[in-house]
Amino acid sequence: MTAEPLTLTRPATPRTRMFNKRPPTPEEQTAAKQQREAAAAAAFVRSIVTALTEVEYGVRTLQSIERWLDPEVRSSVVSALRMRRALRSEQQVDYIRGIGRPRLSSPAPNVIEAAVSIALRPRTKACALRLEKNRDRWIVREYLTA
Repeated sequence: MTAEPLTLTRPATPRTRMFNKRPPTPEEQTAAKQQREAAAAAAFVRSIVTALTEVEYGVRTLQSIERWLDPEVRSSVVSALRMRRALRSEQQVDYIRGIGRPRLSSPAPNVIEAAVSIALRPRTKACALRLEKNRDRWIVREYLTA
């Protein structure tokens, strides 16, 4: 019995594909950049909504997200937090089950408006945000929740 030597081969790939790939057009580059920015904005919206909800229910401190909030938004969150604490002295704490996919629109350059659903244990609530880009950082200028 003669054994043939074991040879491992890779599937042949045409090298012409690698070298003949055309560079992206400026329009394609712009579209790719806009997609990356939209994905980053959606991720920021999800995380800031999670953080704001955790602040609202006393899981997180407001100081941890203060730098992303406009002073007016911060004061409205503080007043809502005080009212919630007064009303919820003996009630159960709601738990976040999930944050929905943000719906984004851009009414002006460097401005994003977002709507997000928040699934809590007993119910689902809606949240709307208006974000403005300031020095390469998103700032929450308006925050509504119901």
